[in-house]
Amino acid sequence: MTEDITAKLEAFLDALYEHNKSVNLTSIPRDAAWVRHIEDSLLHEDLIPSGSRVLDIGCGPGFPAWPLALVRPDLQVTALDANGKMLDFLRTQPLENLTIIQGRAEEMAMIEKFDVVTGRAVAPLAIQLEISARPLRQGGFFIPMRTTKDRAEAERLKEAIGLALQAVHERNLGEVGQRLFPVWKKAARTPKGFPRSWAQIKKQPLQDRFLRRIRATAPMAMAASDAGSGTGVVSLSSSTMSKVPRPREPKRRLPKGKAAAEIWIGLEPLD
Repeated sequence: MTEDITAKLEAFLDALYEHNKSVNLTSIPRDAAWVRHIEDSLLHEDLIPSGSRVLDIGCGPGFPAWPLALVRPDLQVTALDANGKMLDFLRTQPLENLTIIQGRAEEMAMIEKFDVVTGRAVAPLAIQLEISARPLRQGGFFIPMRTTKDRAEAERLKEAIGLALQAVHERNLGEVGQRLFPVWKKAARTPKGFPRSWAQIKKQPLQDRFLRRIRATAPMAMAASDAGSGTGVVSLSSSTMSKVPRPREPKRRLPKGKAAAEIWIGLEPLD
């Protein structure tokens, strides 16, 4: 890292903590900010292919989006967050390759636009995976910033809603501990009905029963990722994908006199 880049990162932190005096943007102490904010944001930058369009979901005041955009000018980074006060600060720190959007990932009309989707401290892994799948293009990578406690959950979700787990990287963040970076490749279009509404996602995160139903109906055929590599990726044909069962909807009763009739308008309850 050059002295110029280091100086710009320090200036960004100075501005953040000055703004933090009047608006609560971060609870990390200033003397821990370089490791907890800057180094943490850049631990996985080598996993992001050159020239990628990157979406950071839940960027807060700019992590990892701002450091990634500064250190990697080859990237086009979009920072997404629902919290206006976080983005008000981030807009005071413009970069040519950084786009800032206020909104919720599960409500945005972003379909297969990005080469890489990432994010830290967004939600439990199953929820983060669901809201990250649709914006990712086929062949792109979902690389969440997690902890080692999520290793078993990543394995459980190794094949989910068109995503296939390719590798799991572990990186050291000094005294903070180990960071985990599972890498999923998008092998098929996200099934219709996903992501669900935030209320449905929180109430019923992706569960084994539903994942088994999708895998049984549309088995993910393994294929070599490139000639002679020996590395498998998951793929689904469009004809197979059309057979994936659509999420069923919760009951809504019709007017009195037709109480026995029911229509379904949301997800079927799962265990």
